[in-house]
Amino acid sequence: MLADPQVLWHAAAPESYVLGHPHRRQLDRAFARMRELAQARGFAVTVVIIPSSARLYAGDFPFSPAPSPVPYLVNYLSRLAQANGFEVVNLLDRLAPFARGELLFRDDDHLNPRGHAVVAGILTEHLRAQEPPPGR
Repeated sequence: MLADPQVLWHAAAPESYVLGHPHRRQLDRAFARMRELAQARGFAVTVVIIPSSARLYAGDFPFSPAPSPVPYLVNYLSRLAQANGFEVVNLLDRLAPFARGELLFRDDDHLNPRGHAVVAGILTEHLRAQEPPPGR
């Protein structure tokens, strides 16, 4: 697996990088705005978090620099979504069993065709497990 040095750097960055990122406040505002729109229009929001290739395959390849031991961005996004009342589908753990035997990404952070199929299957399973809306 080839890995983009910038992808590796981001995966290795400390929590302070995520918390101090210049775009974090914009992300926070975007989530707050999504919450306002969802409440005003009566719909639910589900945030799907897809890990980077470096994060997903950290245990399988000797990346340098190695990803941080904690997925700070994944955790931040999950907390932000939950704080705004959104459902979260965190694919880091859900993709791990598939990633043990095959590559799900191209040589960057874009899913390959198999990765898309796996994610589609996970999301289909997730949606089928949801309770139907009232009146159905």
